[in-house]
Amino acid sequence: ARFKGAWLTDIDDTLLASGAKPDDRWMEFLASFIGKLKQHNIVWAPVSGVALVKMGPRLLYRLPKDILSHVIYYGGEGSSKSVFSFKEKDWGSVPDFERNFSDAQTLALIGEERFVQTLISSKKTQHRLHAANAILTKQNFKGGCLIDEMEALLISTEIDTHHAKTFYRGGALSWMMLGDISVQHYIGKNETSAREAIQVFASSWLEDNLFLKPLGSESVTMPYLHATRGIKFVLDGNNKGRAAEDLIHRYLIPAKDILFVGNELFSGGNDNSVRRIPGINILSVGEKEDPGIINGGVQTKANEYWMDWFTLKNLAIGKDWSEALTALPGHAKLVALTQRIDDEKQRASNLSELHKKISPLISSEKLALVISRHLPAMKSTRHALVSLCNLEYTLLARLAVLNEYHYDEARKLVCLLVYENRHAEQDEASFDMADKIKSLLLPELKNILRTTYIDQLDVPGRIVDSYLIRVKQLNDVLSQLDKLFRDTALLDYSAEKDRAAVLVNNWTKRIERFTNDWFDHLQDWNDKKFVEKQALFRDDGLAGLTKQLNEHDIYYYFRRLVPRLFNFPHLKDLDKPTIVLVAGTSGVGKSTISQHISKTLGISTYFSTDVSTRSVLRESFRYMIGDQANKMFPELYGSSFDEDNLDWFYTQSLLSMIGTSGSIDRLVKENVSAVIDGVSLIPGTLADKYFEIANIVWIVVSINNEKIHYQRLGKRNETGVSRGGAKRYRQKIKIIRNNHDQLVSMGNKSSAFVVDNSDTLSSPDIS
Repeated sequence: ARFKGAWLTDIDDTLLASGAKPDDRWMEFLASFIGKLKQHNIVWAPVSGVALVKMGPRLLYRLPKDILSHVIYYGGEGSSKSVFSFKEKDWGSVPDFERNFSDAQTLALIGEERFVQTLISSKKTQHRLHAANAILTKQNFKGGCLIDEMEALLISTEIDTHHAKTFYRGGALSWMMLGDISVQHYIGKNETSAREAIQVFASSWLEDNLFLKPLGSESVTMPYLHATRGIKFVLDGNNKGRAAEDLIHRYLIPAKDILFVGNELFSGGNDNSVRRIPGINILSVGEKEDPGIINGGVQTKANEYWMDWFTLKNLAIGKDWSEALTALPGHAKLVALTQRIDDEKQRASNLSELHKKISPLISSEKLALVISRHLPAMKSTRHALVSLCNLEYTLLARLAVLNEYHYDEARKLVCLLVYENRHAEQDEASFDMADKIKSLLLPELKNILRTTYIDQLDVPGRIVDSYLIRVKQLNDVLSQLDKLFRDTALLDYSAEKDRAAVLVNNWTKRIERFTNDWFDHLQDWNDKKFVEKQALFRDDGLAGLTKQLNEHDIYYYFRRLVPRLFNFPHLKDLDKPTIVLVAGTSGVGKSTISQHISKTLGISTYFSTDVSTRSVLRESFRYMIGDQANKMFPELYGSSFDEDNLDWFYTQSLLSMIGTSGSIDRLVKENVSAVIDGVSLIPGTLADKYFEIANIVWIVVSINNEKIHYQRLGKRNETGVSRGGAKRYRQKIKIIRNNHDQLVSMGNKSSAFVVDNSDTLSSPDIS
């Protein structure tokens, strides 16, 4: 019970770069950090898959002895524990903590030669080998040595097996097919595919041999299937969570006073086992933002920041360890927000003169504090504005689907209507606005009446149209219907007159309610905007800004910055054209959906990147550099699925995006909306400025069911697709699906609309 708390940490890619041996200067930094922890009775407990014999020379043996009373090393994935003995003046293992493979399991995994080498220091090596063989015979084990079989499989991949190394750690075993090296060496396509094939084999081998449970007290598992450095086997239960449990139960450190720092805390990561310990504080410094824990940045630099923050910004100024742990989540959010602000300040400054002017005047740290204080109000204001805009776009959609308007014409009409009433008093303007909307939507009412009398009551269409064509304003509707009912023997005059009055009255009432709702939402937004402006202008953190800028500029600076920092609802502006980008691989139906959108919304400008960009670029490059163009830019002249390589797919996309960007520039200049489809429209490849100057709507069309996708490709001949037709596409289905999955993944990451087009356009899921 002598320790007040514990700093439990992963090593590779958390404390140090994978495989790196730190220099003396860094070791001084680490020793100073541990010394500060010791002053406050906090134990430093590194945990790794590496055994002491390897971690010692790299790290532990180089630490000053005066701090080693507060260092505990957990190695072999938590299968062993080592502490420094001041009596023996050396590091030693703690026997009662160890959980190792049985000798029979070890023999099955690494074979006799390695078994003897591993136990070379034991006087009973031959006796143990004989006993282990006896158990294998008794259990009728016929699996063969796993490592030997893995190396035999490696030979078949044409990778040199002389580099392969086996690291046995008692309760954990690592096999590195390229030697004890860093992750970077596994980037090669051949190495990656070989490792994946061997991993599948090893997993099957364990399953066939009942995970070696009959040869020992526990099973042998492969817990970290995502790993890239090697293939790891551990005794079930040996993991980094054991280290945390040992600190709690043996050293009586409360879970709330333990901090674990790691970089792979996601599901399947080799730090994830720590998450099963209730109450422990968990800080992630991994590239993935792990939900449910504290995200503190990325890898070693982030870890060093937190080492300094705890010791210099908390313990050194008199704060208690538990106080620092309590403050950690909030401060981590501020750090993450500060980093996002740094990124967005630069991006926004390239797009806005106001942001370019303001950004140097206030630090990102101050902005993070101000935004944190006012974030609830900012969210509320944003939601009020989005609700208002949703009503405006609802009106736009109602107009755009009518034959009388195309999309941009409808957009301009709504724009004019909205701007006329943004500063008007509701009582004075609502009736006038409602009348204008009724006039604009009169074709909608006429369509409703046509449906009622032609489709439902079987009145001939030519008769109904002959009366409705005379309707020029709302007041004409009932009088023309009255004539229709008198002149048509098919209808009951009295009943239809009442029905028509109710129908028209309900339609007009809905528009009046819509108008009142719009004014109510406008008032709500104005009220919240006023409160937010006042609060920002009076915030002490913005004292420097308020001396140089007015309330309006400060508010709009935050209105532009904050939504990009958080997952705020996306806002579209009526005065900007809408560009609908429809992405999808061959055969998913992107062209069909694009044409459906274009026709339904009246967006008359529609084209494919194949026609507008790739074909133009091909001819342009060929004109400039001749026949060498094909060799210099093969991706541009080929199909997206010619090579089973995402680099090929991305290169084609980025080249095509040059032409697409030029097309969007022209559309924005002319304030014209458009629908553009193409395989190359990968979400995330369009420059930020286009999201500022246009309303970009990105749709990724997918077919989740591969079998349906394959069947659709069989119809390519029927749709007039040449260049090999259905056979060519079906032969490339694997590559097409790889590109398909990457598009879907990028769509999800970019908040695009991912549409499963497995069904028909008329189905609820699609419409």
